Order: sequence, then C-alpha cells, then structure tokens
Amino acid sequence: MEIISERLRLRTVKNEDLENIHYLLMCPETALFNPSGHPNGIVDTAEMVKTWSEQEKESADRKNYTFYIETIAGAEFVGLIDISIVKVKYR
Repeated sequence: MEIISERLRLRTVKNEDLENIHYLLMCPETALFNPSGHPNGIVDTAEMVKTWSEQEKESADRKNYTFYIETIAGAEFVGLIDISIVKVKYR
C-alpha cells in the first residue's frame, strides 16, 4: 500500500528498511515520542520491521497501518507513522 503526495511517499515497511528504522528508533530525541522507547538491539528492531512488513497480508479487519515515509525526490528516509483504527465506524 502507498500514499503519495507531491513531496512524500508513505509505503509499506520492507525488510531492507531495517538499518534506517533502527537508527531512528535508537535516537534519544525520537525515543521521547515513541511509547515503546528504545528497542533492546537490532534483533528487536528486526522483529518490529518483520511485523510491520507483514501487516499488508492481514485481513479486511486490519486495525494497524505502519508506513515508511520517504521523499519522492531521492527516496530519502524521513520517518515512520503508525495509524491505528480504534473504532470501526471511522474506517
């Protein structure tokens, strides 16, 4: 799944995104806003990436969407966003 704007692409997380995501999650500045805090290491981050990359295979009752955000020009990593649907009526 992709959402594309003039400058950004939000796409499904891929296994090859591991290094960028791990670097982001290990930054103290981003940990302030991450309810999970720091992962315990690259193995924990790899498990998160695997879970996020498999979200697209979930059923129509899917409630979580985690996107990798990158620039259109140059495909530079910007960050992650997680969208959780709490109430079905807002789907």
